[in-house]
Amino acid sequence: MPGLKIRTRTCAVVLAVAIAPWLISLAHADTALADRIAALSAGKPVEVLGAQLMAKRALTDLYTDNGHEPVWHSQNLRLQLLQAIESATRDGLDPRDYHADALAQVVYRAPEEVSPDLQADIDLMLSDAFLMLGSHLLEGKVNPRTIHAEWSANRRQRNMTQVLRAALASGDIAASIQSLRPGHADYHRLVEARQTIAQLMGQPWLPIPEGVIIRPGDRDQRLAEIRRRLEILGDLHPTAGSAVSNDPHLYGPELESALPQFQARHGLEPDGLIGPATLAAFNLLPVERVRQIDASLERWRWLPESLGDRFVLVNIAGYELKLIDRGAELLNQRVIVGRPYRQTPVFSDQIRYLVLNPTWTVPRSLMIEDQLPEIIRNPEYLQRLNMKVYQGWGPERRTVDPTTVDWSTLSRSHFPYQLVQSPGPNNALGQIKFMFPNPYNV
Repeated sequence: MPGLKIRTRTCAVVLAVAIAPWLISLAHADTALADRIAALSAGKPVEVLGAQLMAKRALTDLYTDNGHEPVWHSQNLRLQLLQAIESATRDGLDPRDYHADALAQVVYRAPEEVSPDLQADIDLMLSDAFLMLGSHLLEGKVNPRTIHAEWSANRRQRNMTQVLRAALASGDIAASIQSLRPGHADYHRLVEARQTIAQLMGQPWLPIPEGVIIRPGDRDQRLAEIRRRLEILGDLHPTAGSAVSNDPHLYGPELESALPQFQARHGLEPDGLIGPATLAAFNLLPVERVRQIDASLERWRWLPESLGDRFVLVNIAGYELKLIDRGAELLNQRVIVGRPYRQTPVFSDQIRYLVLNPTWTVPRSLMIEDQLPEIIRNPEYLQRLNMKVYQGWGPERRTVDPTTVDWSTLSRSHFPYQLVQSPGPNNALGQIKFMFPNPYNV
């Protein structure tokens, strides 16, 4: 329109962006994490929520690489970890070792409901719990060398920091924890047995009194309770007794089948006779059985990742050797093992070659502690076992007539001989010698 002037102005538009309080809180949590990681790096003890952090080096690596930012953002991942911790009892582990009680009180709280310091503590505790539980499932809770000096069984190893990162990225904490457990079928059978035995805790388990040995065909008042325990432990089907005999105090055919199985499972001679050793096995309380299973589960976690498709497994405590091929047991036989004061070492190695009809060079400790007293007591001992005596070692050794040696003058500090058993039916190594070179002379 004529005479109308339009005046324009430049307007400054200011956008006010509201920052969520929980984002500010996260920034403060980063600072709190940095402070705690700095303390861990300096070797100082750091306590969160009343518990000390244990995986110091792994935690330092994890949060340093992550810029000291929290890693447990998903509530679903937190709950998965808590469930895995609570399930640790099935592997013979104690959930309390992985902050179960403290986490159960705080893990359900949303980030905006807690202070920055508490957020940092929760994140650190979650990571510490995963790292400790994972490493215990992977390698065992105890270093076997602190218990058995001669334990070298190629324990499983992984970088637990990388395992945790991968678990968080995948979103499946449960699967990551599961992958760390030993995969061997015997381990999982032990887990199942533990669950079964644990259900018996609290049931009546009064001791079965000692008495005369019970043999097949005998009648004995103790057989009623023995029958009940065989049924509870799964060695006797509940209907087996009623199908054969209505007399609970009679040692009938159904017990003749069940007893040897029970005895074999407990490392006893499966002779079907109920004597002191078998009664002691029956009287073992469920809580004691659970402790034994827990110890066996721990030993399994000390073993290698894989024993291979075909392997020989020696159960030292059970005096038993098994040959396993692709999960099938091809051979099961009794073996001789060390004594309690001179234990058989535990190790894993590959069988390299075989020796047919081998000789046996008696180890020095056995010569002095076992063979020498026998030789002194019985001059015919060496001849009966087809043993030769040598003086010296290597190509320069010479044969010695044992009748010319004054064996009573020999001792640990003075024993210049070797004892070598010739091949034959009495040879301690049998007809085939499996060679897997090792420092233990096994």
